[in-house]
Amino acid sequence: MYNRGWVGYGLEWAYVDQYEVNFYKSFIKNRVTANLSFYQRDNKNQIVLVPVPEEYGYVGEFKNGLAIRNRGIDLDFMARVVDKPENFSWTTNVNLNINRNEVTALPNKLNQLVIGDRLLEVGKAGDAFWLYQNEGIFKSDAEVPVSGGVKLNFDGIPFQYGDPRWRDQNNDSQITELDKIVIGNALPKVFGGFNNRFSYKNIDLSIDLYFALGQKAINERAANKYNFINNESNNSISSIREIFHWQQDVDISKYPLYNVWSSINPYRVDQDLFLEDASFLKIRGVTLGYSLTKATFLERVKTLRRAYIYATVNNLYTFSKFSGRDPELVNFNGYYDGYGMPLTPTYTLGFKLDL
Repeated sequence: MYNRGWVGYGLEWAYVDQYEVNFYKSFIKNRVTANLSFYQRDNKNQIVLVPVPEEYGYVGEFKNGLAIRNRGIDLDFMARVVDKPENFSWTTNVNLNINRNEVTALPNKLNQLVIGDRLLEVGKAGDAFWLYQNEGIFKSDAEVPVSGGVKLNFDGIPFQYGDPRWRDQNNDSQITELDKIVIGNALPKVFGGFNNRFSYKNIDLSIDLYFALGQKAINERAANKYNFINNESNNSISSIREIFHWQQDVDISKYPLYNVWSSINPYRVDQDLFLEDASFLKIRGVTLGYSLTKATFLERVKTLRRAYIYATVNNLYTFSKFSGRDPELVNFNGYYDGYGMPLTPTYTLGFKLDL
């Protein structure tokens, strides 16, 4: 299709070069174990849409040549901190990953390539956002800067009262893609888990934590709530103005009240107004159990090996500054559209009987 791009001849398979070094060590008679892994993964010859002259009639041509490098460290650490099974024991496990990605090549030996709302640049991260820098609102026409008789404009459309203030990075009196900045990362800088298990005589308690730190997200849900004027012509479910009208899941006091009818498109999603910290710490699971195996009323059952009663809570609570329902619902591109089903808490009461 002309609006999808030309798929030419001679396309090749993408491939991966991966290198990994692992170190495993145990200490104190295996009470402490550590597994450390260093890796580098190069995804090469990937296919992307490259711009072509308008005379071709296509929006672009799909070509090989994109390469992304991921480097990182994986650490898995386990320790039996207290090991007295007949009295009290405590086992802890920590696993974490630190990863950095980088664009190492683009098709046609390009240094930069715009794909959607992303600016890919050789030598820089591929998951960074490319956004206009928001500085508030023009409260009057007199506040709109004028330089050399030229009023500040957005691709030729002058700013007016009620329009957003976007920083003119190159001071040329017009806001274009050249004024966008690369900021934040959609992928966490550090993520992993922290799990602990405690036991005291017949009672045991397990607590599983999961965390992701250093990631950002675009709250597209908030942008679409305000930008209904420009979305109504789209052929998607988000173009229906009232689809989220009854839900009060956006803090309206957090965003300036722009003129939604402005040709500037003030609530466009590619601005740092909607960029949020999506780091989180989640209590993934808590289990409390009690062993009844040695209970008096069960000792007469000769074939009984184990009797155990337990209560479990999954997805108990999430600690995060993110204003959306759940930071785990942010998609792989770093956008939160509000359509995903949240991971609701679940409660389980169980009884195990081994004969």
